[in-house]
Amino acid sequence: MNNCVGIQKKVFFVFGKPKSGKDFFISMVQAKAAGAIRLSIIDRIFEAAKMLGWDGIKNDRSRAFLNALKRASVEYNDYLFLDLEKKIATKNFDSAFVIFRNYEDALRLKKLLAYPVTFVLMKSVDIIDGSNIDDRVSYPDEWFDVIIDNQKREYMDLSEKVEKFIEEHLCG
Repeated sequence: MNNCVGIQKKVFFVFGKPKSGKDFFISMVQAKAAGAIRLSIIDRIFEAAKMLGWDGIKNDRSRAFLNALKRASVEYNDYLFLDLEKKIATKNFDSAFVIFRNYEDALRLKKLLAYPVTFVLMKSVDIIDGSNIDDRVSYPDEWFDVIIDNQKREYMDLSEKVEKFIEEHLCG
């Protein structure tokens, strides 16, 4: 476990297509770096959708439902952004990893935060079945401060990259 003495709070916005390894990367960082937390703008939407009968399966119909819930929430009271801002401001952490798909959402949250933000892209082989609108999202490299190449999708390869990331971005 890496513990960086005197570390100041750091916030990382993590992007990537479906199955690119975003959650796996964050879980590996959490296993090796004390004080790392995972957040997502869409977690509250998933909770609300499940209370309204969503079975957790993502398909075109459910994605339309989830997108409508997100849009309604933002239009009604901006809860998703305010909730994330509050969590980042009040939670005890050394590093927060916030998962995004929408770059504009990330820029909007960044404006609300008192901490510097590092933009991270998880790059991997596209796993596209054609039914997922998120498959067609593209992220230009120039938007990002850090790019984690997960093309091999192998544990040992990603583990080495996590160690390097921790050393350069959490301890450095």
